[in-house]
Amino acid sequence: MWLLALCALTWSAPQTANEKPEYEAWIRPYRTEPVMAGIIGSDGELVPVRLVITAIRGDKAGPPRNGFGIPGEDYRFKTGCPVSAGGRGAGWALNGIGLQPGERDIPRDDLKEIEALTAKLPDDTGRVPPPDHRLIVQVVEGQRILARIYDRTDLPTSLQEMVRLLQCRFD
Repeated sequence: MWLLALCALTWSAPQTANEKPEYEAWIRPYRTEPVMAGIIGSDGELVPVRLVITAIRGDKAGPPRNGFGIPGEDYRFKTGCPVSAGGRGAGWALNGIGLQPGERDIPRDDLKEIEALTAKLPDDTGRVPPPDHRLIVQVVEGQRILARIYDRTDLPTSLQEMVRLLQCRFD
């Protein structure tokens, strides 16, 4: 009888108890290293990234198997919007046929606003959004990486503003 009661308690556990391990499996690779190490500066040197926003589309329901995923294996298409510590922005798209990069300098006023928004990055609720809705935000500070995952279809206002200022294109 006691065993039946224990089994009943286990089976009646709320779904939210299982969401945290899924979240941790998804976010762990993004806390380990940035999606992009740096942006080539005007002098040709690699300048470390400060912020990376990455949209993942065509993803399977599970967490990445090989680091950030291999095109065609874990994800069909990823787009990103990194910003270097020096204020250089970039945009890139990674799909089954390769990497398509682009770079630009971010105006100083926009960069200041992006830094302010980054300092107050909203909580991501610890849940993994559905496939094709995932937006990863990484803030790099030395060896520490703050990573959050948001639902692209329901972004907090501050993230919408950050995406606008960076001219990120996730279509």
